[in-house]
Amino acid sequence: MDEKTAGRMELAGARALALFGAGKAAKPTTAESQGSAGVDPNCRDEVQISDRITAKMKMDRSAADAFAADLIGKAISALERLRKEGVKARLTEVEAVALESIIQVRGRPAVRVLGDRLDELDSNPDNDVWREYISTGEDRMLHAASLTGAVVLKAEVTSGKPWTAGTAWLVAPNRVVTNRHVMIPEDPSGVALAENVENGSYRLVKGHRLSINFTQDNRKKGPQMSKRVTSVEFIAPPEDSVDIAVLGIDPVEGVEPLQLVASGAKAPKELLVIGHPGPVDSPDKEVQAIFGNPDGRKRVSFGRRLALAGTAELAYDASTVNGYSGGPVLGVSSAQVSGLHFYGIPGTGNLAVPADVIRTHSAYKHW
Repeated sequence: MDEKTAGRMELAGARALALFGAGKAAKPTTAESQGSAGVDPNCRDEVQISDRITAKMKMDRSAADAFAADLIGKAISALERLRKEGVKARLTEVEAVALESIIQVRGRPAVRVLGDRLDELDSNPDNDVWREYISTGEDRMLHAASLTGAVVLKAEVTSGKPWTAGTAWLVAPNRVVTNRHVMIPEDPSGVALAENVENGSYRLVKGHRLSINFTQDNRKKGPQMSKRVTSVEFIAPPEDSVDIAVLGIDPVEGVEPLQLVASGAKAPKELLVIGHPGPVDSPDKEVQAIFGNPDGRKRVSFGRRLALAGTAELAYDASTVNGYSGGPVLGVSSAQVSGLHFYGIPGTGNLAVPADVIRTHSAYKHW
């Protein structure tokens, strides 16, 4: 599968070892595990993955069971290799996705936003910690989600149909921040939303109609809010390691934009990232096993901060795919942003630009 379809199942090795521990790999067992930490992939995982597949894909139960069993087998094989070779072991994309599918059902959920509430979490005890956070902070999470929107393109290249290019969040009444690569993809075959004018300044590509849809979620009814992108205020140059862009939009009235955490504040242990899993024509079954059918609609993904040697970026183990690019990373108990999510390098980083780096970057003066 290609990167656009699979997304970046980032830090699969480090995340798997953090979740399962470095002990000897075990074979699947008929006994249900009573918790995640240190318990290898087993039949409880298989049942829960099969449940997700039958709920979100057009697949009968027997086929879903077989597919889930195959994922478990690949995950166990990958885990055995990780324990022998360490986090630098080269996993195939299918192995990374297999591990990701278990990480998802082991308490790293990607939850749909239903307008005025979050969707119900999968019924497994590993999600209990997130249920507790949601019960005390759902309004705060929904507020952050309401200030986060899909970057939507309508153009000849999309046959005039709305196409979700990534995610952006409100930093001033008439400004949003996203990633550079959302506006100018690293892949030359991607659709560029901005073009260089001169002296490092950019403008929207002519003929493109770009908007930020703050209500592109799974609500059945309710007010809609989409704001036209009016200008490209800043895009970091390609040689800049900070993947950031600032856009001007028609003003959003009567709301307080998202704020960065205080200078020097360490990111909380428990985090969430808000994004819009990008729609694809034919998503692979492995990706659907994790996210269902990626449809560009808003999700909140929960996870924990990771220690990643040799990098200054914020690393975390929430489950993300293509379309989360540009989303805000917040503490589950915080109303402030700890980082700006970006893709990173496949297999080596589920990363965000930390708040302190953003604050000292030249992009910040354009907010």
